[in-house]
Parts: sequence; C-alpha cells; structure tokens
Amino acid sequence: EFTIAEQGLPNNSFLIMMIGSIKRRQGDFEVGLEKLKRGFELSPLGQGAAEVAYTYEITRSYRDAERYYDLAISTAPDVSVTYLWSAENYWGLGDLEKARETLEKAPRTNNDYEAATWFRQWLYERNYQAILAFTSTTPRATFRNQARVYPVGLLSGIAYQLMGETEFANASFDSARVILEEEIKAHSDDHRTHSALGLIYAGLGRKEDAIREGKRGVELFPVKKDALIGPFRVWDLAEIYAVVGEDDAALDQIEFLLSIPGEFSIQLLRLDPRWDPLRDHPRFQELLEKYAIE
Repeated sequence: EFTIAEQGLPNNSFLIMMIGSIKRRQGDFEVGLEKLKRGFELSPLGQGAAEVAYTYEITRSYRDAERYYDLAISTAPDVSVTYLWSAENYWGLGDLEKARETLEKAPRTNNDYEAATWFRQWLYERNYQAILAFTSTTPRATFRNQARVYPVGLLSGIAYQLMGETEFANASFDSARVILEEEIKAHSDDHRTHSALGLIYAGLGRKEDAIREGKRGVELFPVKKDALIGPFRVWDLAEIYAVVGEDDAALDQIEFLLSIPGEFSIQLLRLDPRWDPLRDHPRFQELLEKYAIE
C-alpha cells in the first residue's frame, strides 16, 4: 500500500521511511537503509537521522551509527529515545562510559524503555546494587517494550542471582512468576511473556519448564517473521540455556545471533555477566575471536 502511495508522492519522506522500516523488519537491511537515508535527506529535521543510525547499529556499523545519532541529538535534543538508542550503540562499541554519559544526558520520561535501558547499563557495569535500589523503589510491577517484558521481580532476581544471594533471588523470581503465569492465561500468544517466563523458570532451576517457554517464544515470533524483534527471542533462549547449564545449546543460539543483524554483539558477549559460565568454553573463545575479526 505504501508503494502504491509512493507512485503519486515520490518525494514524501514519511512514505519512503515507512517502506524502509518495513524492509528492515523483512530482513532486507540494505534496501531498508537506502530508503531510510532517502527519507532523511528529504526531511532532515525529523526522526530520520535516528532511524538511519539505528539501522547502522543493528547491522553493526557502529561508527556510522554514532555519527547519525550525534546528528539526530543535535537537531532534536528533546527526543529521549535517540539517547537510549545511542547508548545501546556504545554498548556495541564496548564503551560503557560513553553509554552512561549519553543516558545521563537523556531527557527523563520515566517510560518502560528508559527503565529497561538503565537496567542493562547497570547490569553490564555489574552494578547490582543500583538495580536493587531501582527495583525496591519503583511503583511499577512490570516494564514492557516491543522486544521484552520485564517484571520487577525478574530484574531483582537476576541481580541477586549474580550476587550469589540465592534465597533472595528465588523470592524475586517467584514474585515475577506469579505475575506472568496469570498473564499467560489471558495472552497465550505474547511471545515476550513466554520468553520472560522462561528466564524466570531458569532462575528458579526449573530447567524443562524454562526451555519449553523459551522455545515457545521463538516459535511464536521467529526471525523470519520479524528480523528486528525476532532475534530477541533467540537471545532470551540463549540466556535460558546458559542459566540451566546447557552450554552447547546456548552457544548454538549465540553463534546464530552473531551471524545475523541485530542488537546482539560481540562486545555484549564480553560485557554481560550472564555469559560468565560460558567464558572458559572453547567454543565461546572461538566465537569471540571469529567475530572480533569480522
């Protein structure tokens, strides 16, 4: 439908960027980037620069992405999401300091995406006390964005688990389990909820349940259905496998993620403490070497 409209409005930046966004979700990142850049050129003061930057980011052209994020922030400094995306791009470069600086400059919105981004920043910094300070004071029970569902108990459970505080971790995971098991009854087709529940079961040591839910998330929203969001389901499944001790299965998913466009990166593999159990595995070392070169 957008293509039909474009025939009569060949220089309409909105139409061109929408086509680029659809191409991106279909996995045609080359055409998607071409369309998004064209749309940005036609309307340089809108959100176009950030969309171009994000496309460079998920195709792992981080320096190109950095240039466009800087441009987007300079032309629209009040758009919070651009700072969040830019911080994620710095994770891809392995630069936690620049990521934090960018997050601290972002206009505060107190929305779910902002909370999830800060959680990941603290996680990669291994600042578990900051995560617990946040989860103990937020009035929200659950945070959501396009890619993931984060019950507060899941966030605090991960922090406690990484600190070795098993009793507190189990209590947190169980509080999150209660919330999501009820949600699944009403929304059984929500891929995000299945994956999150799988992570919770993994934290509780319920291996079979965890793998089942993680696989269900992938089945409901595979990469072939949405090349932008689908990889997050594989990412969650990899984390589930890592937590329950299925190292080779986790590495299979990691290798797949590194072979396709997405936010998952070699630097996140180095930064994220949830991959610590895999670090001495020969395949993990091989992946680091292989994709660092690429």
